[in-house]
Amino acid sequence: MTRILVTGANGFIGRHVLPLLCAAGFDVHAVCTRESTFPPEVSPHVADLLSCEQQRAVLREVRPSHLLHLAWHVPPGEFWTAMENVAWLRASLRLLENFGAAGGKRWVAAGTCAEYDWSTQGYWKETDPLGPSTLYGACKSSTQLTAIQMGRALHVDVAWGRIFSPYGPGEPEGRLIPSVICALMGERLARCTEGLQVRDFMFVEDVARAFELLVSGTFTGLVNIASGMTASVREVVTEIGRQMGRPELIAFGAIPTRTFEPPRLTANVERLRSLGFQPKYTIEQGLARTIEWWASNRRLEARSTPSDERI
Repeated sequence: MTRILVTGANGFIGRHVLPLLCAAGFDVHAVCTRESTFPPEVSPHVADLLSCEQQRAVLREVRPSHLLHLAWHVPPGEFWTAMENVAWLRASLRLLENFGAAGGKRWVAAGTCAEYDWSTQGYWKETDPLGPSTLYGACKSSTQLTAIQMGRALHVDVAWGRIFSPYGPGEPEGRLIPSVICALMGERLARCTEGLQVRDFMFVEDVARAFELLVSGTFTGLVNIASGMTASVREVVTEIGRQMGRPELIAFGAIPTRTFEPPRLTANVERLRSLGFQPKYTIEQGLARTIEWWASNRRLEARSTPSDERI
């Protein structure tokens, strides 16, 4: 059985990838910085991946032939300029080096559309020039450029998936789609920009399927992880309001658009399609699944909250 180590396994994308890897027949090992709950068939490990020694220790223990690297510093809002990006650039390259030294053969990692030069156009393919406008994008781009060359020197196959606009169950509440859903669930005003930005939104289960495909296959190099279906922020938020029956609570234009955000951010997905990938979810289907998840999550929270009633 092929053994794989997954970093960031309790993150937004990681928790959706794990069951797919198990179903594909991998011996799955998950590494996180704290104790976490995983499916019973996943072997958990606790390590600080910013520590070179702890990286080496977990690699010696697991001895994986495959590694899926999803871990990074991504708190909503602050990650664009956080200095932790530099620490993760260094840690990611050390992880690849240590993985190769431990006999690893295939390393797949999560990149970002923020690696591209957002000032040039609104539709990117993998061969387009890079020109990140944020520290986050610059550190991801530097990691990718170096990792590709390191892989050749270490005889490790390296694949890099550039994620565009993922959404779905488990997404941090401070991001666009969950913030609108939670506002409407709480009967609060959902304050949005004008919503004219066009994005390639991809349901997180489809993102996870794309990474499982990369891990299981032999492709090396760069590939956009995107749905190939575009929609404006206004269209997406309007659909949330329609599905939840509260369109009057949406306030477009209540907050300004961030200056570094491009008006259009969409992907050429021909390379991903050539690997046999097709998304399963439309934006309407993905939003319905996401709304239901938040509704169920809030019901569970309500049941777990101690009652003030006295008998």
